[in-house]
Amino acid sequence: MIQAISQEFGTPVPIIGGSAADAGVLGEWQLFTQDHSASEGVAVSVFYPSCDLSFSFHSGYAKTDQYAVATKVEGRELIELDHRPAKEVYEEWIKQPLEYGQSIMSLSALHPIGRIAGTLHDLPYFKLAHPNSVTARGGITLFASIKEGEKLYLMTGTEDNLVNRTSRTVDGLLHGSHQQIEAIGGISIYCAGCMLQVKSRMNIVAEKMQQSMLNAPFICPFTFGEQGQFLGGENEHGNLMISNVLFYRE
Repeated sequence: MIQAISQEFGTPVPIIGGSAADAGVLGEWQLFTQDHSASEGVAVSVFYPSCDLSFSFHSGYAKTDQYAVATKVEGRELIELDHRPAKEVYEEWIKQPLEYGQSIMSLSALHPIGRIAGTLHDLPYFKLAHPNSVTARGGITLFASIKEGEKLYLMTGTEDNLVNRTSRTVDGLLHGSHQQIEAIGGISIYCAGCMLQVKSRMNIVAEKMQQSMLNAPFICPFTFGEQGQFLGGENEHGNLMISNVLFYRE
């Protein structure tokens, strides 16, 4: 869908969005528009803003020294890393044993898999894949697709980073300009996996966001996959990401 939109417009139009989620990870997610609702499909809204806007898409996680190449993949199951069972390699990375059938969604929220999406001033930036469960053959299922041959890095984050990253992003958008600007409103796509990790502190996330937005209105859906445009111009899909748009006037 992302590629089709870029091909239609002939240029990488900034995309902000997310994959529908539900409260219990029970497959009860739905999309809705003014006229319809659906449990499968894609809803697209096109904006022609009359104001200025800034946007950002980033992970807020740091790369570790641990990495491997995806040597066997089927769909969204990562089967082998460096020709070894992915489960074994990931266990060594995070220094914790994993069991077949175990949901590792909460455990891996602070230890996702990262891939280089591009570079800026010779520094790489990453899109993430969130490990979900362990399979019988020692593979790991993910919430995003990975291709064989991709170099995968263990990423690391903290709960404090998850609490602060949205407001920090807005601060960067507001104060990154040399001119004084006024926030009109915003959209913040916040990963549901991150939200569940810091659920008891979400009131702090909201308060910090309101302060950064100077009480301008914003919406914040919680998604099972985030879409956005990196600084290098790439529209991508990832997990555990933050995707923001700020509408403003000078």
